[in-house]
Amino acid sequence: MNIDLMPWLIAWGILTTVVIALALYRTTLAAHDPPGLSLADAHVTDVQKQIEHRLVAVDRWGKALTVLSGAMILFIAALWSYQTYMKGFEVIGH
Repeated sequence: MNIDLMPWLIAWGILTTVVIALALYRTTLAAHDPPGLSLADAHVTDVQKQIEHRLVAVDRWGKALTVLSGAMILFIAALWSYQTYMKGFEVIGH
């Protein structure tokens, strides 16, 4: 049994690149958010509220895609392990 892992690895690489890009975007976005302010403060401007909402959205997507990326690499590792295991039986059988 021969499973082509290259498409899976390419998809995982793209997904991981998106996660890294989101992390960089979040860092850039957080640099514009003054520390020590929260949405409960009376002096928070509309721009700060927008930044806070974007940060929450980016965090949500970042966490979800990070979990997906981790699950995907574990799936690829399982496929590779299964393929290697089955090749061992092919060698014994011949």
